[in-house]
Formats: sequence, structure tokens, C-alpha cells
Amino acid sequence: MTPLILRRKVAKRVLEFWEVQKSKLQSRHAEFTAEAAQFYLQQRARQQLRWFGRSKKRLQDEDLRRTRLLIVLYFSTLVVAVAKLVSHVGNGPHERITEIGAFLLLLTTGLAGAMTGIFFSQNQRSLVHRYHAQERRICDWLHKVKKGFPNLMEEDAGVLAKSPATLRNHFLDFEALMIEELVDWLHITERDKIELRP
Repeated sequence: MTPLILRRKVAKRVLEFWEVQKSKLQSRHAEFTAEAAQFYLQQRARQQLRWFGRSKKRLQDEDLRRTRLLIVLYFSTLVVAVAKLVSHVGNGPHERITEIGAFLLLLTTGLAGAMTGIFFSQNQRSLVHRYHAQERRICDWLHKVKKGFPNLMEEDAGVLAKSPATLRNHFLDFEALMIEELVDWLHITERDKIELRP
């Protein structure tokens, strides 16, 4: 079985499993204590929000480091090219120095070209946009929950009698969002390399 077919089968099974679990959860009587709801918000939603934020920042930092390295390589290539040109003018240095200059010019040009290829062939900038979009969607979801349940974060909120089914549906919406993200990742990896770091 090819990796492409395997990923598509996994994506299909994930969606099927989610639909079954969602139906089971929707049919249950929902009653949440404030403590349970707060635990979910902290350990699931906010943790996921922090993960996307950290990942986005790490990719942006890597992008900045690569950009700086490319600038250094391009500048080095320019300096070596000018030095080689100067060595041919007038009484220039010995042939050995010219050969070293040619080698350095070839080396810096090759490195600059290779780094440019690596830089543009990776989809890291697309991942930054993806992470930013997920951050925005999670923030919107958190705002929606806080708007519907303004007292949720109070310690003495007790049992959330006001529309527990609505709160359950909010939580299911969040899980649907994360399942969608997982399936999208499976589809993205059909063609693109992705980072695998946490």
C-alpha cells in the first residue's frame, strides 16, 4: 500500500470515528461542573492555542535566521566577485590567488543558490499562515464560549445548569475543529514535507 493511499484511508477512518463519537456524545445527558469545564478549557483549548503560537514563533524565528544567512552569503559572493575582478586589473596578484578567488566565488555562489532552493522549496511560510489561522479560530471559539458562559471561570460556579447541552456543543465544535485540522494535515502531507517537531 502506497503512503498516499494509506494517508487517505487514515483520513477517512478518522472522520468515520469522529462521526460515531460525536453521535454518542450528543445523545448523552450533559452536565458539567465548572471545574470540569475549566479543566477542558485549560488542558485542551488553551494548550492547543499555545502550541500553535509557539510553533508559529519558532517558524518565524527560523525564517529570520535563514534570511540573515542568505544575506551574508549573497554579500560574500559579491565581495569575492569584486576581489576576483580587482585581481585581474593592472598588475594583479599571482595566479594562485586568482585560483583561490575563483574557488571561493564558486563556493559562495553554490551555497547561496542551494540555500535559496532549500528556503523556497519548504512550505514553512504556508505553515506560519496555517498556524495563525488556527490561532484565530481557537480565539474566536474561546470568545464564543466566554460570551455564552460569562461566569464559567468563577471558582464557585458549581454545576453549569444554564444550557449544559449548549456548552457540550461548544466543546464538540472545538473537537470538530481539531479533527478538521488533523485531516487537513493528512492531506497536506500527500504533496508537501512538513515539520514534525512539537
